[in-house]
Amino acid sequence: MIARAHIERAIATLAMTGGLAMMGACGGSSPTTPRPPPTPTITFVSDNADAAANSIVLVMTATGTDSFTLTLTANSVTDLFGYALDIVFDTTMIALANSQFGVFLDAAGITVTSQMIQTPPGTLIIGQSRVGAVAGVTGSGALLTLDFTAI
Repeated sequence: MIARAHIERAIATLAMTGGLAMMGACGGSSPTTPRPPPTPTITFVSDNADAAANSIVLVMTATGTDSFTLTLTANSVTDLFGYALDIVFDTTMIALANSQFGVFLDAAGITVTSQMIQTPPGTLIIGQSRVGAVAGVTGSGALLTLDFTAI
């Protein structure tokens, strides 16, 4: 069984090497009245679920001595149309065990496109967006959950 310190070292390595690269959330707009996306506020919070308004937060929660969960959450956002991020991790230390997109963006039954690929191994490329000439979502909610286990 892998000790919790091993997982914490993997997370520290991930954070220190710049392995977590998050790209800004995109503001929604209709095709006839384009407007620039707002300047995103993106925060990585390791052990604290508190988040500023109009932010997207990635929180790590230990789920055992050899596993942890990363949860991406929108907090009091305005007009969120989609998001994209890359997560890079050391595949000799941890593995992605499970992933699930949240339902926040598909509020009111709007079609959402979601994509996650791992290429090369240890690099997750993730994106989710509302589809069509629809407004973005306002409020708070879960965007993505990633479960990792120690190797």
